[in-house]
Formats: sequence, C-alpha cells, structure tokens
Amino acid sequence: KRLMRNWVLQPLLNLTTINSRLNAVDELVSNVILRGEVIEGLFGIRDIERIMSKVVYGTANAKDLLNLSLTAKKFPNLKALLKDTNSKFLKDIYNDIDTLEDIYNLIDSAINENAPLTLREGGIIKDGYNEIVDTLRHDMNGGTSVLAEIEAKEKERTGIKNLRVRYNKVFGYYIEVTNSFLDKVPEDYIRKQ
Repeated sequence: KRLMRNWVLQPLLNLTTINSRLNAVDELVSNVILRGEVIEGLFGIRDIERIMSKVVYGTANAKDLLNLSLTAKKFPNLKALLKDTNSKFLKDIYNDIDTLEDIYNLIDSAINENAPLTLREGGIIKDGYNEIVDTLRHDMNGGTSVLAEIEAKEKERTGIKNLRVRYNKVFGYYIEVTNSFLDKVPEDYIRKQ
C-alpha cells in the first residue's frame, strides 16, 4: 500500500521505466491465472516495513515477529509464481525477492506462538530453544526446589544439621546457622549479622 501510494504521489518521469511497468501490468492483465495466483499469494501479507522498524528500534514483540514469519513464508511461493514471467519489471521483482527462509525458520524454532504481548511478561522463547533460557526459566518457576537443593548440598558439605537458606529484604538470600554450630561454619562463608 505504501509503495503504491508513493507511485501515485511521485509518478515516474522516465519513459523506459514507465513502459517497463506498463508491460508488467499488461502481462498480469493478460494472464488471468497468474494474476489470480499472485493476488492470492499476496493475501495476508503484513506490513513488513512497519515490523522491521519495530525490530530495528527494539520495540517488536512476539506477535510482530510471528507476523514477520507468516509473511516471509509466502515469499517462496510468490517468487515461484514470477519465475516464468516475460516482462523485465516482473523479472526484476523475481530477482529481488529474498525468500527469508532463514528468518522464518529461526522465528518458528525460537518464538512461542502463545507468547504474551509484552516482553516483560516473559514466555516468548520456546522451551528447548536455548539451554540458558531454559535453566533460568526453571530457576524462576521452580525457585523453592532450587533453594531446597542448595540447602541440602550445604548441609551435607558442612555437616550442620539445622542450616537453613532464608530470604529477607535487607540481605536477600542467605544461609542461617545457629550459634551452637559456629565452629562448623566454613571459611568461605561471610558473616553478616
């Protein structure tokens, strides 16, 4: 839409370019089947220019990336439709189309289809895509089990039976040891209180 609007607002002045475009229009008018397939292939294509602006400025959300993927999946078919065209203008379009298979494969493998709209809510990256993200997500969602594991390891390492992992707003997470076991506290522990 944006490109066609620019064509209307800024018409061509070069006769060769005008005739090239008119030859392409004539070919599409003459070939009803090709025209219908191209129209069908263009149906559902999102505003890539707007999506790419969001990507460049870092404001794209999961929905934007999924829309980019849906649009990019249409490019191989559109390119195939234009392969055997005769007009120079349509051949140039054929040569200029990048099918973006790498982009939509990456998005499909990485972005969760049911991701929330805002980045702050998380859950955008699919499980199994990135080991570090999976570990952090497990720690975030299964935090109590992580704390229980740390507590069990420290009890075994130090031999302090009543050692506890606790949390407060002043210190954050800390290990609590009663005075009766002070002699068993390892050197690598830092006394806070």
